[in-house]
Amino acid sequence: MPPLRGASPEEVAVIARWLARPGVRIVRTSEGYHEPCHGAARWLAWAERADAAAHARYAEDEYLQHSG
Repeated sequence: MPPLRGASPEEVAVIARWLARPGVRIVRTSEGYHEPCHGAARWLAWAERADAAAHARYAEDEYLQHSG
């Protein structure tokens, strides 16, 4: 198995930066890890629109770069 266990170096860097922030700590619990039932699902439509806009902008830049 690779040293990062499948995570990209960028993903590991995000976690490392987060862990280095003041006030962040790792704790042990008897309950394990929990997240809200619907977590970030309310942001899914926004994330899809943002992703589509980013890809459209990239496609526009590529077109302009190649068309002169």
